Amino acid sequence: MQRPTAPTTDTPISSHASEDRYRALVNAIDAGFCIIDMLFDDERPVDYRFVEVNSRFESQTGLVDPVGRTASELVPDLEAYWFETYGRVATTGEPVRFDHGSESMGRWFDVHAFRVGDPEARQVAVLFTDVSERRNILTAAQASEERLGQALAAGNGIGTWDWDVPNDRITADARFSTLYGVSPELGRAGAPIERFFGSIHTDDVPATQAAIDAALRTGGDFEAEYRLVQPDGAIRWVTAQGRCRLAPDGTPLRFPGISFDITERKQAELRQRALLELSDAIRDLTDPDEIAYAASGILGRALQVSRVGYGIIDKVNETITVERDWNADGVTTLAGTLHFRAYGTYIEDLKAGRTVAIADVDKDDRTRDTADVLKAIDAWSFVNMPLLEQDDFVALLYANHAVARVWSDDDLVLMREVAERVRAAT
Repeated sequence: MQRPTAPTTDTPISSHASEDRYRALVNAIDAGFCIIDMLFDDERPVDYRFVEVNSRFESQTGLVDPVGRTASELVPDLEAYWFETYGRVATTGEPVRFDHGSESMGRWFDVHAFRVGDPEARQVAVLFTDVSERRNILTAAQASEERLGQALAAGNGIGTWDWDVPNDRITADARFSTLYGVSPELGRAGAPIERFFGSIHTDDVPATQAAIDAALRTGGDFEAEYRLVQPDGAIRWVTAQGRCRLAPDGTPLRFPGISFDITERKQAELRQRALLELSDAIRDLTDPDEIAYAASGILGRALQVSRVGYGIIDKVNETITVERDWNADGVTTLAGTLHFRAYGTYIEDLKAGRTVAIADVDKDDRTRDTADVLKAIDAWSFVNMPLLEQDDFVALLYANHAVARVWSDDDLVLMREVAERVRAAT
């Protein structure tokens, strides 16, 4: 929009030579325009009177027949801000440009105000545009963004990403970066997709890659559920949703999306499924060893660990006897009689009825000296859960994993439920 040149104090706006051109100009512009006489009370600006307006004034303000009338007459509750701002322009001669709203008028304006004519006349020209609609759109967008930010902040591990496909650069917020094992700084700067993809569980990579490829090929929606291996070995479940945007020639351009951490829900589902499977599996079994083995397999698959077993305790000799344990592919059985002291100093915790959950045998005082022995039997991390009868340590349910792993509360709850069912059935 081209703004009219402000009349100067050297050239009165009523000059006959320019008046016709001036009026044609101010009536042709899209913006509202008016000239006002500032009214003062003991040098304090208290109101202003409209001297002239252009043809767009009414549509931009909603005010009808303003010429000769004061602002307070037309808008009785008009805010003092307008008097003070225009009063400053009239007295100092300094033009102003600002955005401001009038609650009493129900509008928001983009305003350029400047003094015109003789300074003693204290007249101000105001060029303005009603930007209420634009303001409302921006306000709504900001509110929406704020709500999204609050939702993301409230959700544990919820994060967003945007993949620049041609340049293979993913930029992501701190929540997404942390969830995928990438520093927030790198996520903010951008990194190749492989840097984020590397944390996806190897068993889930093929299906996830296929879903990504399909979205890249068709420009359709993307949705996948998979596990993320955290730096400490813990497993997080996520569901990711996005959509690939294609160029007119079908070339993938951008691929934004959002990931939700669904670990708690997934663990609850897995726990419920495991317990139902356990109930079905042991319903018709009577042999204690068969019951223990069936339970170990169900628990091992649910926890996705290297080994699960159940054994009887000889507290005097500090040993456990395991008839048969469940082992993942490539993992050797520990069936037989094992001496607790050969693997650490945690036997005292077990005797006291305390569960021993060790995330990394190299870092726990109870196993640091025997860490190599434990790692040699695929027990870099483990849980030993004692079962008591009348406060006597009589049996043990254990889970071993070949790499460091943080044992969650859900893991321990599931182990406790399985242990109690096995003990009750045997």
